[in-house]
Amino acid sequence: VFVSKFEKSDDKMLQNVAEGLIDYLDRILEEGQIVGVSWGKTMHSISKRLSPITERGLKVVQLHGGISNTITDTRSSDIVRNFGKVLKSDWYTLPVPSIVDNSFIAQTFREDSTIKSIFKMIAELEVAIFSVGTMNDNELGVKAGYFTPGQFNQLRIEGFVGDICSRYYKKNGEHSTGEIYNRIMGVSLEELANKKEKICLAFEERKARSIVSAVQGKYINTLFTDQATAIEILKLLTNDN
Repeated sequence: VFVSKFEKSDDKMLQNVAEGLIDYLDRILEEGQIVGVSWGKTMHSISKRLSPITERGLKVVQLHGGISNTITDTRSSDIVRNFGKVLKSDWYTLPVPSIVDNSFIAQTFREDSTIKSIFKMIAELEVAIFSVGTMNDNELGVKAGYFTPGQFNQLRIEGFVGDICSRYYKKNGEHSTGEIYNRIMGVSLEELANKKEKICLAFEERKARSIVSAVQGKYINTLFTDQATAIEILKLLTNDN
């Protein structure tokens, strides 16, 4: 766990985390590896502050489809490009929505040769870098119209506490595999759990439950966060036990 010594509201915190992350990546990344990155405000902020490392024949790939409309833009391609530049690697986007209307459409997309090649890279990657979402009504899935507020509230009623790469999970890290899950265009939680390096960047106390549950699901093994969030995580771990 890397805990920033600066407050979350301070730009120095983001720079501190970016420096810690790039130092960690410089130590663990091996020649020819594939690195997966997600999107979101946190990922975009950190990606702009990274410093280049030594070239080692890496590839960077987007972990899940994006969202781009008149209301919401994840800047997903910017994030992949930023990581590609600092890792001195080729970079690949996943040019589909994060969530499609139904599982049949999702499967049809996956059969496209270009999309299939991206999913092959996602399956083979060993290092994933992402943030976590919460069950707040302001989350991007609701803003982009993928869920109505009623549908999103139903997920809360059913016990879901957060998401990684648009895949929602419950307090103990478990998740369902129904229609909603199969509408997602991106890395699965089963795949993520089996990756060698699962690096989460998450700040704000409200994300503590999402973080703890993701750790319980084995979706995170390295965490970069701020001091206030780390304290809240410790409180939850103490109460859960």
